Amino acid sequence: MLAEKYFGSWQTGNYVAKIPTEPDQQETKYTHVTKANFPPVVSLNYKAPAYSEANNESVALDLFLTILFSEKSALYNKLVVTEQKQEIWVHPFLHARPVPGKIQASLVDTKDMQYVRDEMNKVIEVAKKTPFTTKEIDEAKMRLRYSFAMGMDSPTRIAESVSFYTWVTGNPESINTAYEKYGKVTAEEMMKAAQKYLTPQGLTIATISADENCPVK
Repeated sequence: MLAEKYFGSWQTGNYVAKIPTEPDQQETKYTHVTKANFPPVVSLNYKAPAYSEANNESVALDLFLTILFSEKSALYNKLVVTEQKQEIWVHPFLHARPVPGKIQASLVDTKDMQYVRDEMNKVIEVAKKTPFTTKEIDEAKMRLRYSFAMGMDSPTRIAESVSFYTWVTGNPESINTAYEKYGKVTAEEMMKAAQKYLTPQGLTIATISADENCPVK
């Protein structure tokens, strides 16, 4: 009975975890891990929607942040290539449930944490009001498409990709649907999704450093 309460029933074929949805977040939250001799990390975690084949919100957010934080972006060139702050990356915003999507920076010096957090926030806020150019969007779509194709280079990688989309939607063929969505998403859809989900109310800032308290505001 307990298993059926949380997971469903084998007999019905609906043996999927029934995890309660977390209440809406009302303000920026902070969490900090004190760890000496570990590279400082600042992570912006935004509450994002579950992936749905009925709308483009998840892929719009994913493409929006790919343009802002990929290795081809102006901010990456500034912080990583020119200023040598170490690394920036985005974790996928495609999930089976509404969970945080993550933008993370690993740094050399703790004193740069607030600066890097502010720079990441700045480009997000500007892009929420200023649409990307057709060239920026087309290049990002091409990078995502060919990066995915080039990554399918072994049975293991193929199985991982199929299992990921099966986990997200229950349908392995949703890989094709997702990339069709990436191909069709517009600048306006990206801005609309960013304005809806990339907000201070839905943000949790996570940090790791030798400091006893969170060094970022």
